[in-house]
Amino acid sequence: MEILFVWWAWLVAAIILLIVEILLPGFIVGCFAVGAVVAAIVAVFGAGVNAQIFTFAFVTLGVFIFIRPFAIKYLMKDSKHRVTTNHDALPGRIGRVISDIDNEAMRGEVRVDGDIFMARSLSGEPIKKDTDVKIEKIDSIILIVSPVENVK
Repeated sequence: MEILFVWWAWLVAAIILLIVEILLPGFIVGCFAVGAVVAAIVAVFGAGVNAQIFTFAFVTLGVFIFIRPFAIKYLMKDSKHRVTTNHDALPGRIGRVISDIDNEAMRGEVRVDGDIFMARSLSGEPIKKDTDVKIEKIDSIILIVSPVENVK
């Protein structure tokens, strides 16, 4: 009966670790889940607790060393097909200046799709209200913009 309890304990641990892995990126917690699954298999065959713990540690370390780098390199490399969101999606977009942009006075705002952002001019030249601008890049929370008519 003790062997079944240990087997179920490893299985429950593996399931919990897999759920946590879904919530956290990087395939770190998943390495422990693989170790727990193999330890559960060892427990089913009647191995003692020490052998189960050794198996868990050995397999987890092996997954960290051999499988995780492969997973990171080949399974998570497809960033060119990744959908950009939040501030990653702003460069290249067009917005409208709603208050004059003056880098020296550290003021200016741009509206993009109904959202208002602080903005500065890429060239350093002032940009007047109601001018359409292209978002060139983002510096922290400030959009760096240039007038659309100057954009090639």
